[in-house]
Amino acid sequence: MNERKHLGWWLGLLVLLSACRPGAARPLVVSGYLEARTVDVIAVEGGRVLQVRVEEGDVVRPGQPLVDLDPAFLEAQIRMAEAQVAQARAALEALEAGPREEDLREAAARVDQAQALRDGAYQAWQDAQAMLREPQELLLQREVAAAQVRVAQARLEQAVALKDIAERLKSRAEAAMREWERLPPPLRPPLPAEVRDAAYAYWSAWAEVNRAGAAYDGSRALLEYLDAVIRDPIALRAQVVEAEGRYRAAEAALEAARAQQAALRAGASPEQREAARARLRQAEAALEALKARRARFQLLAPQGGIVALRAVEPGERVAPGTRVLQLMDLQTLELVVYIPEAALGRVRPGMKVPVTVEGFPGERFEGVIVQIAEEASFTPRNVQSPEERARLTFAVRIRLENPDGRLKPGVPVDVELP
Repeated sequence: MNERKHLGWWLGLLVLLSACRPGAARPLVVSGYLEARTVDVIAVEGGRVLQVRVEEGDVVRPGQPLVDLDPAFLEAQIRMAEAQVAQARAALEALEAGPREEDLREAAARVDQAQALRDGAYQAWQDAQAMLREPQELLLQREVAAAQVRVAQARLEQAVALKDIAERLKSRAEAAMREWERLPPPLRPPLPAEVRDAAYAYWSAWAEVNRAGAAYDGSRALLEYLDAVIRDPIALRAQVVEAEGRYRAAEAALEAARAQQAALRAGASPEQREAARARLRQAEAALEALKARRARFQLLAPQGGIVALRAVEPGERVAPGTRVLQLMDLQTLELVVYIPEAALGRVRPGMKVPVTVEGFPGERFEGVIVQIAEEASFTPRNVQSPEERARLTFAVRIRLENPDGRLKPGVPVDVELP
């Protein structure tokens, strides 16, 4: 009898010791709520909403068009940039092609005109000095100047008349040239010399008008100057100084016209051509950058999922950076559970753990631990018992694949940790 008591006592002690051994710890069951990852669809460009193609609850696929914005302002910018590209390309082509014949003729005419003005101003200066030395010759010089004005005026009128005739001949020659170009090449007769030379004759006549006009202006200036001196002889010395100033200015204008003519003959320098190419490249890059923004006015789904939020309606204006839709990914769900510090040795990233859902009795889903918190924190307030809320715990994030969409966000689940 005593032996049986001793044996029962030892068996009880053995069972108690076995229950207290660390290796006999049961699996740890923790709870959490399933969460779905959400992605915001952001309007990178601002503008008026033209169309919203989805409703809340719709299932979308990656790359599916969701929202259309009005690109009218961008299109106006693109047209302006295209015009700037065309302008830059034309400027570069003009530099590379060299000066046109008509540009050279205009530059030569400007030089002739500036030279005539300079010569007239120089003569006026010299005459003023001579009159200052010998006032008795003033009236004689005035008569000579008046005769020069009459001759210059007649020459100018003749030059204008010849220019008008040359202009009419040029128009006729251009019409004849157009008719000649309409003929098939084998049927084209030789061009008459007056047709070939009509453009040159017109520019020559125009240059002669400029020269005659400059000579007339110079003679008129001299005559007006002499008349002023006759009316006020005391001011002659001041007028000499003024005449010298006009001559110096005309000399500088002549040098500038000659420099422009020389630069035009020499053509653009390599540096100028490279600068024009750089301006063209810059304009083209600006145009391409604007065209690249076109795609931003149609917002596409960055991933598949369900439309959880529709924040805009057609007709509204949105600013850049505005959230217009929110997508929820149900293919992959996550939950966060909290474990005590003593259970840290049971878990590790990448570890697979069974997950049970009350709505699917007898079925286990596979979760993967993706993150373990580096620092401890108090158990969240939504944990049920005050004793558990007072303990320090570590957050563990678990991910579940949900390809068939059976599991839903917000559902409570249990996780079994070995």
